[in-house]
Amino acid sequence: MKQLQRPTVPDVANLRSLARNRRVASYPALEPHVREILHSYAAYRRVNGNAIAAGAPTELNINNGLADALRQHYNTPPAVLQPFLKTMREKGSPDVCPMCGSLGTGTLDHVFPKIDFPEFAFFSLNLVPACLCNTKRQDNLTGAGPGQRVLHPYYDAILNQRLARVDIQQTQQNGFRRPTMQLAVLLPNQHPNFAAVRYHIDNVVLKTQVLEHCEATWIKIGRRPKHYFTVPAGQVSAQALTHAVADALNKKDIHYGSLNNWESMLFAGIQANAALIAFLAQRVTDLRNGVVNPEDF
Repeated sequence: MKQLQRPTVPDVANLRSLARNRRVASYPALEPHVREILHSYAAYRRVNGNAIAAGAPTELNINNGLADALRQHYNTPPAVLQPFLKTMREKGSPDVCPMCGSLGTGTLDHVFPKIDFPEFAFFSLNLVPACLCNTKRQDNLTGAGPGQRVLHPYYDAILNQRLARVDIQQTQQNGFRRPTMQLAVLLPNQHPNFAAVRYHIDNVVLKTQVLEHCEATWIKIGRRPKHYFTVPAGQVSAQALTHAVADALNKKDIHYGSLNNWESMLFAGIQANAALIAFLAQRVTDLRNGVVNPEDF
């Protein structure tokens, strides 16, 4: 999850150009709807892409033929749309998915799903670089409860705040070697954005393999912690490891330009767990002294 700078694409001019283009599938059906589409897009911008805000755009009464043609303009872009779609997909956020926090992108997510809002199918402010969470989210946009909605990387500044961390709990059988992991929301329940953040995590982030990624990374950390943390020589104290984890977390935040990438979620969870820190400090010491084998983790 990450806030992005809004793209500066001439969406209005692009729409008008398509409406006049006799060679595209939407001609001539698009022309009579240009005004209402632009009115709806203005509402989208006015409410900052918030699907539950007062005045948020609703589905337009567009016939199926035109709706299909507008979606096709995204799937097989006419020349006027090709450059910015390619740039957004490949360069919009190459290091971290703004929607779920995974460590890469490659596709574009329609915040307002194009199945319901074909009129926004190729409008830049409705297109966010994303990973496979794009398909896993499906068409989820809002929930049944108050405040439940998908967060918008172009508008929701709260994405600049640390919103989630991995809650790591030791198991009775394997302790911290194979702990349980869950995503914890860091906002208090009474926060005005809690419902939106909780909904986004449940319907976007947790639809991915975030916990599987964190579990696999934790095993790598347990086997070779020196690859992840810089600690002084000799016996490692919990205090020294706490500082090392904080430093590693800060580097992850900076590297990915986000406090809510998958790696930062995991490292924030390690930082918050005193018992885990103590376990890991002892693990580092034992590895240094040759008491344990890296592969036994």
